[in-house]
Amino acid sequence: MVGSHRGAVGDRTRALAADIPRCRHVSANTPPTFLFHTRDDDTVPVQNALVFYTACIEHGVRAAELHVYQHGPHGVALAEEFPVLATWTERLADWLQFNGLLS
Repeated sequence: MVGSHRGAVGDRTRALAADIPRCRHVSANTPPTFLFHTRDDDTVPVQNALVFYTACIEHGVRAAELHVYQHGPHGVALAEEFPVLATWTERLADWLQFNGLLS
């Protein structure tokens, strides 16, 4: 998990570093998970999101959804300057509604 690992661990010990990959901690108790990523993120490889999402499926996480956008930098937040990426909030709203997570 290059990228995420480097950002989360930095220069910490190997023991802590071995515990960082979140996909190792996915279980049937993982809460509903919505992910969005960009394929050409040069800080965190898209493979990290793919591995995490796959782990959610393998562990039967009841509501897991992943959206991968073709282009966009890391850390786009609401992506107001990227019209296509900005649609992620609409996808999130749809996902929340579909899974009964809005009151």
